[in-house]
Amino acid sequence: MHLSVSEISKRLADRAEEVCRLLLPGGKAVKQHWHAGDLSGAAGDSLKVHLTGDHAGRWVDWANQQDRGDLVDLWRMARGLTAAEAIRQAKEFLGIYEPVFREKKVYRAAPDDEAAGVKPLDEQGKAMQYLVHQRKLEPAIINRYRVTGCVASRAIVFPCYSPEDQLINRSYRSLPQEHESKRVWQDKECAPCLFGWHALSRSAYQTRTVLLCEGQIDCMTWAMWGINALSIPNGSGGTWLEYELDNLAPFDNIYISFDMDGAGRRIAEQTIARLGKHRCLTVHLPEKDANDCLRAGYSEHDAREWLECATLPRVEGLVLVHELEERLITEMTPKPEPFTLPFFRGEWPHTGLYFRPGEVTTWTGVSGNGKSTFLRFLTMNAVFSRVTSMVVSLEVRVERELAKMLAMSVPPEAPLVEVRTITAFLRQVGADLMFADTLGYIKRERLLEMMWFAFQRHGAMHFVIDSLMRIEGLEENYPEQGKFLNDLQEFTKASGSHVHLVAHPRKLADGARLTKHDVKGSSLLVNNTDNLVSITRNAEKAALIRNRAPRSEWEDLHDTEIAVEKQRDSGWEDSFYLKFDPRRYTFTLCDAPGYTPKTGAGAKSGAKPRKSYTPYND
Repeated sequence: MHLSVSEISKRLADRAEEVCRLLLPGGKAVKQHWHAGDLSGAAGDSLKVHLTGDHAGRWVDWANQQDRGDLVDLWRMARGLTAAEAIRQAKEFLGIYEPVFREKKVYRAAPDDEAAGVKPLDEQGKAMQYLVHQRKLEPAIINRYRVTGCVASRAIVFPCYSPEDQLINRSYRSLPQEHESKRVWQDKECAPCLFGWHALSRSAYQTRTVLLCEGQIDCMTWAMWGINALSIPNGSGGTWLEYELDNLAPFDNIYISFDMDGAGRRIAEQTIARLGKHRCLTVHLPEKDANDCLRAGYSEHDAREWLECATLPRVEGLVLVHELEERLITEMTPKPEPFTLPFFRGEWPHTGLYFRPGEVTTWTGVSGNGKSTFLRFLTMNAVFSRVTSMVVSLEVRVERELAKMLAMSVPPEAPLVEVRTITAFLRQVGADLMFADTLGYIKRERLLEMMWFAFQRHGAMHFVIDSLMRIEGLEENYPEQGKFLNDLQEFTKASGSHVHLVAHPRKLADGARLTKHDVKGSSLLVNNTDNLVSITRNAEKAALIRNRAPRSEWEDLHDTEIAVEKQRDSGWEDSFYLKFDPRRYTFTLCDAPGYTPKTGAGAKSGAKPRKSYTPYND
């Protein structure tokens, strides 16, 4: 369980009095506070800890008001521990035990200054002159970080101390002569620790904030601007992360300011992944690094602005509300009415069936009830409305599909077999209609590749997939069906197109009415689709015709019911009753006397049926 220090602090605050009795045993509870004399835990009233309320766990020693903080700070200061050790003990107190995957590597102790051959910098020497005049660092900052020199190696030495102020390692940077290259190295076999622990101010722990940079001179540059900073060691790869992970645990906010080049970005990505995206913010500099910015004339004010503008790592799918202003304005702006059939129209956007951009409509119906025929009719209406369409009809040859579309798209008096009729039809629809020339089954990846190409190259915005069972490997694989629908949702959202997917129902009992719960396959076919529409043939009318009943008994009855079982955007559900012309494969609204639409959410009582419609009389 990897908890932030803030979460540990909150859990300690829930047990504030118990913590105070442990850390300040000479104190006592006085109303809503714990009173003690000082951090040693002696009796008195100078140090006060809030035990309840919004400030539970917060404390201050009024005799020395620099001593203040939360209960993690109290644990650290009362027991004289490092922040990392205080957190470890606090976790044990709270019963939080994190797994130890491997023992830490044991490193060699750093040699003392005499053995390493390092000495304090001569204020008039080349090293100090280089740092002050070329790098623009203040002598006070250089001394604060205890920078030394090595005469034998002609190098500046950056000593690296632990949070307990124990020397762990040294980083060396040569001062090359003309025509020499700069060299950097560390004491051999010593721990790859961060530079700057010994120079952090108390505010770093109080605010739980520190900055990581790439280079000791950059670290001192940030310190000149009043920013608590640490530098990663040169040439250590990522080994320093394992060594310093516990020492960085006290910080909830870690600014990452590595070099603004390819290598720096790669190191930043590795560091953020290990420390946790939730507490890292990336600083963007106008120059390669902080010291370059200092030498270019940037100031502390600029540095504070860079920190204010630091960005959190992107976590796919997660956004903050303040980032959504433009998207919200777009969402609230009234949308133009999308494509639909005229007899599906209602009072946009509240009633009626519409095929909105970025949505998936699942169509279902018993075999032989006209799903493919109706979607063919729908597609031709889209094409004649100049909505470029792609049809994936895996059960019918492309030329047969096209022949039926031709039949429904020309005036009744036009001869279908004349070449000029066919040529005129192809000229009219050729740029706005395309097919997947595949029969039988198709791989999901190949289908999506075709759809993306049709969208990107030809501007297709209306896709018909007939049917789900013809996508290879999906017929009985319900989890993969759900993934495929997710793929379609991603496609429609990215392209702004609309996909129609045919999904067959399970076998129904005789006389049972088809509902959205009868779709065969993954529950996501219903739950994750935007619209669900069922197509049902009028079995009563078919039986009357089959039994040679008088025409007057059935001629006014509808042939097909289109039932809107789900419409996520508007919530509107209702049924449409249609007449079907089997010669032209066209549908018209059934306007028989006494016809009343089924009552549904948003349905208008007493609404008059709309006029019949075919593609050629629009």
